[in-house]
Amino acid sequence: MDLCIDENRDLKIDDLNGDGRNDWQDGLVIAKACEDLEAEGLVAAGGIGLYDWPGEFSVGSHVHIDCRGFIARWGNRHERGKKVQYAWWRPEDGPAAQAGE
Repeated sequence: MDLCIDENRDLKIDDLNGDGRNDWQDGLVIAKACEDLEAEGLVAAGGIGLYDWPGEFSVGSHVHIDCRGFIARWGNRHERGKKVQYAWWRPEDGPAAQAGE
């Protein structure tokens, strides 16, 4: 499922973190809330992807969530006109924890 909160119906993600902008950091608020639900066992483990789509005719950011049965985190955002891909996760779920370090 792809999720974008737009209560004022301006076709942009709402300023969920209160910094005066509509961008990937607002999507991160949604992603972290989904991650908290997962950590509390209220939803199945799954993927959470964070997307940034800048531009006048874009929602700005949205979050993809799924219940694939294992934890996966990914995202992309745009910096200075270039797409930057990255992964994010809780420290206890990241590569070091999975490797037993």
